[in-house]
Amino acid sequence: MSPPNPHVSVVIPTYQRRDQVAVAIESVLTQSLEHLEVVVIDDGSTDGTVQHLRRRYGAEPRVRLVHRPNGGVARARNHGIREARAPLIAFLDSDDRALQGRLARQAEALDRAPEATLCICDARFVDAEGRRIGSLQGHEHHRPPTSLRAMFAGAWGVPSTWMIRAEIARDLLFD
Repeated sequence: MSPPNPHVSVVIPTYQRRDQVAVAIESVLTQSLEHLEVVVIDDGSTDGTVQHLRRRYGAEPRVRLVHRPNGGVARARNHGIREARAPLIAFLDSDDRALQGRLARQAEALDRAPEATLCICDARFVDAEGRRIGSLQGHEHHRPPTSLRAMFAGAWGVPSTWMIRAEIARDLLFD
């Protein structure tokens, strides 16, 4: 059972990432933001992901695991949007991690600006050894999408950097 009244729901879609998804989940659970829930949408994994997560997080009230038939990451994210109980939704892919303070800073920015729909942060890219090799906004070809609709339809944006108001996310959904 998730804690009542989370301020942020973090949606983590996963597929066949049994050994990686826990790193993503832990990066959320160790955030300074207290009132959050983690909604993990397993998209039909057959590698033991669901069993592994049930064993590891079955007693963690902030983590909800939803298993669905495989349908792709867009459908899994959309399922997570529908499952989210908080007014703010952050996304995190199961092979990514949220740096400390990310969720609190984004939630604070949206709380201070009720007219804002979305808050985006930068993304650091690392190689297989964990060495920083660049960032999204520092990439020479990075061009921000021109609209929310374009972002949800697949314009170059990294969902793991987004926090959006839930009512807007439910109106747009991923393509």
